[in-house]
Amino acid sequence: MAAIARRSLPWLQLTYHRRKILIAYLFVLPSVLYFACFFIWPVLQALSRSFTRWALITPPLYVGLDNYSKLLHDRQFHNSLLVTLYYTAGVVLITTVLSLALAVLLQRSWPFRPLIRVSYFVPLVIPLFIVGVIGNYAFNQSYGFIPEVTSALGLGRSAWLSDIGLALPALIIVGIWRMLGFDIILFLAGLQDIPDELYEAAKIDGADDWGEFRFITLPLLRRTIILVLVVTVISNMQAFDLVYSMTLGGPGEATRVLMLNIYETGFRHLRMGYALAQAMVLFVLMFGISLLQFIMLRGYSNE
Repeated sequence: MAAIARRSLPWLQLTYHRRKILIAYLFVLPSVLYFACFFIWPVLQALSRSFTRWALITPPLYVGLDNYSKLLHDRQFHNSLLVTLYYTAGVVLITTVLSLALAVLLQRSWPFRPLIRVSYFVPLVIPLFIVGVIGNYAFNQSYGFIPEVTSALGLGRSAWLSDIGLALPALIIVGIWRMLGFDIILFLAGLQDIPDELYEAAKIDGADDWGEFRFITLPLLRRTIILVLVVTVISNMQAFDLVYSMTLGGPGEATRVLMLNIYETGFRHLRMGYALAQAMVLFVLMFGISLLQFIMLRGYSNE
């Protein structure tokens, strides 16, 4: 009877090792299907529609590389790309340095340390649109917190969000406040993986705090630093909610980031094919950054 059952049920004919492999694939299958349906397929659809003239309300018309050739001469696209890079660079560089310094300080024993850690995490759980509303309130020329501080310092009450030279720095400040807690959490996780014995040995050798940070903390945090840089870059290159709720891309085009330009091109001007071409450029940039992260992490893992 057992032999008949094995012949009739293919599952019983598999070896124990093959059964384990099949079970593993079955567990992975839902994630693969989700990734394929909600990422790969939309990306492929966006890529194909980026070669069309499509107004959403009419069928797409194939135009070849016409959309991409227009990008080479589109001043608004170039400006929005530069604004995005400037905003991303400002947020990423300052947030990375500041969050690393704060994580090192919070790693030590301080009064009310758990409360301080929670306070940095709070902006992460607030929706980005609400963060933008808070930023609008903070930079309001009449009653905002930031103009009050600058006025007390004798710098005047500037209209940050309506000043071409100050609107983007204001967005960068709010973006830093938003991302700081997330980066601190990643750095704290990386710091906890560093053995205490290394610091104890360094103290025995006479190393000061700066020596410990330079020769122990920084080298052993390289993988975490790369991860923080890449995650922060990708997140801020897709900035939209914060800009939309604080400045709507103004004044002029001073804060018109690429995602806002894509949104308005596709949904306000009904040039979805051209908007998708811009989106594919952004996708290639972020894919290149992710690939660079993979190469750098693999290099450090082989050391």
